[in-house]
Amino acid sequence: MTVRLKSVAKNVVVKALGERMPFIGLDDLESGTGHLLAKEPEVKAAPDSVWYQPGDVLFSRLRPYLAKSYLPSRTGTGTGELLVLRPQTELDPPFLFYITLSAPWLAWADATSYGTKMPRTSWEALSEYQLWLPALDEQRRIADFLDDETARIELIASVRRRQLDLLSERLRVRFDLLFDSDQATTKRMKYLLAQRPHYGVLKPDLLDSDSGVPFVRVNDLLDLPGRIGRLPRIPLEQSQQYSRTIVREGDVLLSVVGTMGRSAIAPRELAGANIARAVASLRVRQGVSSRLRSYSARVNVVAVTVGMVASAARVDPQLPRCRSCRACPSLSRLRPPPCRSTGCARRCCASVRSSPSFGR
Repeated sequence: MTVRLKSVAKNVVVKALGERMPFIGLDDLESGTGHLLAKEPEVKAAPDSVWYQPGDVLFSRLRPYLAKSYLPSRTGTGTGELLVLRPQTELDPPFLFYITLSAPWLAWADATSYGTKMPRTSWEALSEYQLWLPALDEQRRIADFLDDETARIELIASVRRRQLDLLSERLRVRFDLLFDSDQATTKRMKYLLAQRPHYGVLKPDLLDSDSGVPFVRVNDLLDLPGRIGRLPRIPLEQSQQYSRTIVREGDVLLSVVGTMGRSAIAPRELAGANIARAVASLRVRQGVSSRLRSYSARVNVVAVTVGMVASAARVDPQLPRCRSCRACPSLSRLRPPPCRSTGCARRCCASVRSSPSFGR
């Protein structure tokens, strides 16, 4: 049987009048999962909040495509941007909760929203939504099945995340053993590079079309091979003005602003692209990769080594500008460009030696 939502549920609006209660804001709801981001809602007196009780279903009318829905287990208050949907006796609350996370519901909510910058839907529009309404016992069986399945999926996802964390830690320890052991041979980074590091375009003129030159930013280093087809683009003329940072296959691209040490190896498909000013281009000498070939089958050691140096040193983007810092073992490998400031080497070396990672 198909019915309209307004025939089996209603929107309840009861103002909280400033009482101190567990409060749920839109930022407390995880998108698409129906979970809270925190274990428990914050207890506070929030103005213009609305009451909810166990058995209600909360759904965000602001940006409904974010799929922020929640099934509370106790009484509390929420932001006025939440619709408090209270099912009637013929509609099971968990069943309604899963409906508000379904694709047809979200498509309807998005299609009935108004406004461009802050689109909102309304109860008047959502109340016209037509839903399939089986018998109450079947609704409960469906909701119980979805509870079990989502719990199983979340458990598998948490185990996978734990595995990734352990593998990342194992990789870090492995490289610590390789490069920080007494048997490791040290060499200044300048002897591994074909030229000193260069930094990319200062103020890029991003294009709206697919023409122009691909442009690599810091966040693109997270998954550079997967983002090649979606990179923003800059005019060819602007890229030619920064010819020193035009990418070649095998270049090491390293973040030097923000998240330090994020790095990637430029694949063949990226040749001819250019980089942002927050990204440094390190061009490795011929023959370096061959000496590290036994390790590069799984991960490019040059990129990881550079990332570890920058991360361990906790280098401020302004500090690696002094060539005097080559006296410091941890920073000399980068061979930074000259700096006019006197006494810079002392500050750089003190910064490194005070780092918890120095001397590991």
